[in-house]
Amino acid sequence: MSTPASGADLTLDGVTVGYSGGGPIARRRATTVILADLHLRARAGRLTVLLGGNGSGKSTLLRSVAGLQPLLAGTVSLGDARLDRLSPPERAARVAVVLTESFDPGLLRGADVVDLGRYPHRRRGSAAVDSQAVHEALAAVHAQDLARVPLVRMSDGQRQRVMIARALAQEPALLLLDEPTAFLDAPARLELLAVLQRIAAGRGIPVVLSSHDVELAVRSGHDAWLVGAPTSQGVPRPVTSGPVDRLSENGSIGAAFDTDAVAFDVTTGRFGLRPPAAD
Repeated sequence: MSTPASGADLTLDGVTVGYSGGGPIARRRATTVILADLHLRARAGRLTVLLGGNGSGKSTLLRSVAGLQPLLAGTVSLGDARLDRLSPPERAARVAVVLTESFDPGLLRGADVVDLGRYPHRRRGSAAVDSQAVHEALAAVHAQDLARVPLVRMSDGQRQRVMIARALAQEPALLLLDEPTAFLDAPARLELLAVLQRIAAGRGIPVVLSSHDVELAVRSGHDAWLVGAPTSQGVPRPVTSGPVDRLSENGSIGAAFDTDAVAFDVTTGRFGLRPPAAD
């Protein structure tokens, strides 16, 4: 399987995401801004973790970057290419997305699902090339033994590996994943992050995944985009970026996630209960 051109960073310049109030059905609704004026970069060859609490806008941001919903403002670029200007077929050849939405797999086996990732390349490829791409994608996530297993018989972790292999079979220049560790136990989450980091480094592409598991991200030590806590009513949440350990040390993670009852401990990289207030 050919390796996509490496070295192309993902860049967000002045990006605002949310939901437009236009259209005949939603004409009376106001535009809803979720995150505004974002200037972010995900480096090629690196894993970037998008952190934030439930309902903070992580999925909306990923879907907007992927072109699954329109930007409200700004540009999204992969190297010199404007992703927000590509046609759906052009985008499918460059960007692979793994979402949390489930689907009915019918009688599809692991290799059948991974082969779906070859669709953008059908016209210029061959059956032999497609077969090799499927084999290598399964091997990249250590799922060769799942090739003939029906998806309905797989565990959550096995199914997640197959879905990532399907994305890799697209030979993408950018891989986006929405909460890929959500249904996995702690060892499986760590292993999956290691697999994704190897994919990013080996293929020279940016890999961006969303997660609410801050402790896992801190232990893994990757780059991060951090969606902060609301500052005031009607004002979009701030988004900061940088190495996750720096965001931990400078208090950004605590500011985003601490509550009256729970606080993030920089020394341990974990959350803990605050001591009860003295009477």
